[in-house]
Amino acid sequence: MPTAKSVATALGILAVILYPASPALPQIQNHIETGGATGVMPYNTYGGVRENISLTNGNVNLQVPLVTLPGRNGHNFTLGLVYDSAIWPLTHWVDPFVGDIWQFGQDYQAPVLDGVWRLNVPTLQATQQQVSSQLGGIWCYTNFILTLGDGSKHWFKNKAYCFHLNAQSQPVFDPQYQVNTNSSGDGGYILLDTTNSADAIVRPKGGGVIHLVPQYVTDTGMAFVTLASSLVDTDGNKISIQGTSSPFNPYPQVTSVTDTVGRVITITYPTNAASISYKDSSGTTRTISLAYTSVALHPTFTQPAYDGGSYNQNLLTTLTLPNNLTYSFQYNQYGELTKITYPTGGYTRYDYVAFVHWREGRQTDDPYGGTAANIRQITARKVCRLATGTCGTEDVTTYTPTIDGTKTNNQFVDAIDPDGNKTRYEFSYKANGPPVFFSYFSPRELNRWLYQGQTTLLRTIHTDYNETLPFDNEALPSRVTTTLNDTNQVAKVELDYDTSGAKDNVIEQREYAFGTGAPGGLVRRTNYTRLKVNPANSQDYTSASIWILNRKATEKVYDAAGNLMAQSEFEYDKYDASANHATLQASGAVQRDSAYGTSYTTRGHVTAAQRWRNTDGTWFSAYSQYDDAGNVLKAIDFGLHNTTFSYTDSWANSTCAPTSGKAYVTSTTNALSQTTTATYNSCSGTVASTTDPNTRTISFTYDSMGRQTQANFPDTGQATRTFNEPTLPLSVTPSVKITSTLNLVPPVTVDGLGRVTQSQLTSDPEGTTYGDTTYDALGRKKTVSNPYRSTSDPTYGITTFEYDALGRVTKVIPPDGTTSVNNTTTVYSGNCVTVTDQTGKKRKTCTDALGRLIQVFEPDSGGNLVIETDYQYDVLNNLLCVHQRGTDATADKACTDGTVPATWRPRKFTYNSLSQLLTATNPESGTITYTYDSDGNVLTKMDARSITTTYFYDVLHRLTKKTYSDTTPQVTYWYDAQTPTECSPTLTITNGINYATSALYSPPGAFSSLQNGSGIVSTFYLNSRLEPCRISVKTTGTAPTQCSDTAHLGNILDLTYDYNLSVANNGNVKQIANNLNSARTQSFTYDEMNRVKTALTQGTTGSLCWGLDYSYDIYANLTTVALDPA
Repeated sequence: MPTAKSVATALGILAVILYPASPALPQIQNHIETGGATGVMPYNTYGGVRENISLTNGNVNLQVPLVTLPGRNGHNFTLGLVYDSAIWPLTHWVDPFVGDIWQFGQDYQAPVLDGVWRLNVPTLQATQQQVSSQLGGIWCYTNFILTLGDGSKHWFKNKAYCFHLNAQSQPVFDPQYQVNTNSSGDGGYILLDTTNSADAIVRPKGGGVIHLVPQYVTDTGMAFVTLASSLVDTDGNKISIQGTSSPFNPYPQVTSVTDTVGRVITITYPTNAASISYKDSSGTTRTISLAYTSVALHPTFTQPAYDGGSYNQNLLTTLTLPNNLTYSFQYNQYGELTKITYPTGGYTRYDYVAFVHWREGRQTDDPYGGTAANIRQITARKVCRLATGTCGTEDVTTYTPTIDGTKTNNQFVDAIDPDGNKTRYEFSYKANGPPVFFSYFSPRELNRWLYQGQTTLLRTIHTDYNETLPFDNEALPSRVTTTLNDTNQVAKVELDYDTSGAKDNVIEQREYAFGTGAPGGLVRRTNYTRLKVNPANSQDYTSASIWILNRKATEKVYDAAGNLMAQSEFEYDKYDASANHATLQASGAVQRDSAYGTSYTTRGHVTAAQRWRNTDGTWFSAYSQYDDAGNVLKAIDFGLHNTTFSYTDSWANSTCAPTSGKAYVTSTTNALSQTTTATYNSCSGTVASTTDPNTRTISFTYDSMGRQTQANFPDTGQATRTFNEPTLPLSVTPSVKITSTLNLVPPVTVDGLGRVTQSQLTSDPEGTTYGDTTYDALGRKKTVSNPYRSTSDPTYGITTFEYDALGRVTKVIPPDGTTSVNNTTTVYSGNCVTVTDQTGKKRKTCTDALGRLIQVFEPDSGGNLVIETDYQYDVLNNLLCVHQRGTDATADKACTDGTVPATWRPRKFTYNSLSQLLTATNPESGTITYTYDSDGNVLTKMDARSITTTYFYDVLHRLTKKTYSDTTPQVTYWYDAQTPTECSPTLTITNGINYATSALYSPPGAFSSLQNGSGIVSTFYLNSRLEPCRISVKTTGTAPTQCSDTAHLGNILDLTYDYNLSVANNGNVKQIANNLNSARTQSFTYDEMNRVKTALTQGTTGSLCWGLDYSYDIYANLTTVALDPA
């Protein structure tokens, strides 16, 4: 009987003989090594924007969604493509004649499309291994690897289908060697159950089942890859998958997917191509085409030396969507994706470099299973934003790892963004040595340093874990410490985890304030419990047969002193006839697993949510009732008002209509028995129409891509969208009907990355109005133009934004400003922000470690930021008090401190545990007290005079009446078809004159001209800041043409507004010039808080002369108005 190693040797030698320069023989993985990790794994660190870039091993993961079918009870399905760049694993075997052999081989991704791309359908693979020498050798399938839709791989140590061969070479099964259930142990807490040899069951931690059919055989030394056969949610709603899995097929392919409503996506594989077919909203068959091109490959590695020779491989190069837009793909000599061009015209390019790190072989029992070897990683990501796809300058992000042959993964990575700002990451790693298999190593981020440029440190984020080095893949962050390096302020968040079930369930979170050099004191503590043994049905939800691990049972919030401030509880799966509950109703829906009938009750649905009110200890409950497909049939709010839902099919077309879909809400009836209905398109699940309780219907149509193209309203109104494809740059033309002959048409154009760069209003009778937006290299808004018809418009102008390395706005340059003057700047210092406007006036705000505003500093008359207002909060983030301290430099006091001076103008607020305001005490109004009903509506409001206002509501929570405890008359509100019984207000028109006879508008949408019925014409102009700069009113003559037009004056009124444009324009009016009488011209000055300080006329004598000086206290109250000595 051959041993596992000799079988591996034989397969390896055969591969070299038969396939010396071709990747035709796939590599079947025995375990997952750090360098080969793909997809998105829990608690790992990723970069990228339109991709997931692993910063620990340099893998590039791309996911391209293609077809989405909304399913029943949220069990939706999106078919898409997945790519991972880690396609060159290292295989190790021991040859009896040669010794250790390490060889690279291309890792075909299943379900196979081209060997590089795969469909996002789960797969399971396993290899046979001799687990005992008893009875001539016991063989089991083991080393199961589950690949999920995103490409992430999860390893299980199950042992299944164990057997030995008797003397007649017949298999004899040995179930005593089997290990049937195991958790992935990688932070994903996925369970694999291989008890049934015909059905491997995968249970994600949130519930549901993935079924896969193992391809077991009784030949020894075998392996298999199989596709998922179905995806089932906790209510039995099933997505079925058909494919080509078989015991000896290493390249399984998906041939069709049927969603929970019975709609089918079909995949075919003609020569050098593939196609994906489905039906759109109209029932028309649509096809996504995948074209392959023979790409010349020649993979080479230096450590260990490997030359794969030159060969051609068919790789996906073009993906054509139903609207004829395309993705295109390019590759290097390794088959790695080097460029993806998007349907919008832009692209992303990727550079890769081979590094050396410690790699572990694939033989699980191999004591020599590690060596220093090449690993290829991304080193640059280059983006072109232009729809032309031609960029002289690309937006480049570089990734530079620190790694050597003794480490399993990157120890450090320096990521430098297109603006030249560096972020450095530090990771845990395992040094070379015996491989760790059964709790394999997984890197964790230890530190993150964020720099302005490459030397000025702004932030440090340090993460501790609940294990000591080296971490395995279950290491969880236990403490995250953030340092604001410019001020050395430090805060932290601590996390404790469950010790059973899903061990990544947080059971306590502690949040701490900022401190200097070390974290400050505890601010808030939150406790959680998770559903385990359910008191509603006595079932253990952490058992392997249920495996629902993430349902929150209770949440309690405490303050730093340990006082309970709020709590809530959640009840699950109570299906009986007790008050406000109901048994599960049979849905009769298609595409359901028959095991999930009305007697199956462990579904993880909230049947009651309870919240606690601390003022009287009352618990309020809301309830939900379900059918056996998981649809909510009735929702009962905290006031016990019912809303019911029906899922009886209502299809706008019958092309794909199932016998009983029961997938979408087709009727909603509120507590007043008012009903809203909806119809759906059977092939796409998109909404075809909605009808409100007044029987008013809105209908919708869609294009081949499922995008809404038309909405028809009950008043004959209509809105349409036309997608102008495939001409680049892409644009969309919306149109909204105003009258039977007039439409509002505002087209938009997008750049190469799909972002709006220009909006237009082509239906403007004065000419097309434009608005432009540009973006910086990191995708943030760089410039925004004022609306304009021509760049020579007086209102034309551009506002520019600048940012720091943390993405915070540092400067806003208005149209009349420059980078050095007349702009708004923002300076960040620790937890404080200082904003300086165009005139140099400042305002400073500070926030606490929980992001709440705690201080505001405003300037005194000398511009010094010494006028202080402080804010304090409870642990539920409710504002407790405001102290307007002015220039008092003493320390702030607690809200409850009775020695708070009246000069601070204290404002106090109290709340209950539901965050409902109970009292508000202000210097101006005194104390106002509130009470509430069980739904949270205000019941009473009593003011400082002890006058109480009482509020009444209907079952829809609409206000119906207000009464007062004094002589104030009550106010009554009527809705819908109700008839007022007390009064009926009327509007009387005294004459039939329409005073406005015509109106014209400027590009920004403001009035540019208004003509009244008496022949008076008013003309309005805006400057480049969109500030009113000229008002001219006339009965005769020519209107002015711009703000500075002195040749044409209004004969009734003519005013020019001066804002100190281009010098120090913060929006304050400097002067209002009266162009008909200069003596009436008014000038203004302002204090440091932008309040009017002086107002003067230009005339200094006579009846038109006036001048006033204004004074304010530190609370912004006007204290004096005096004649100006001028």
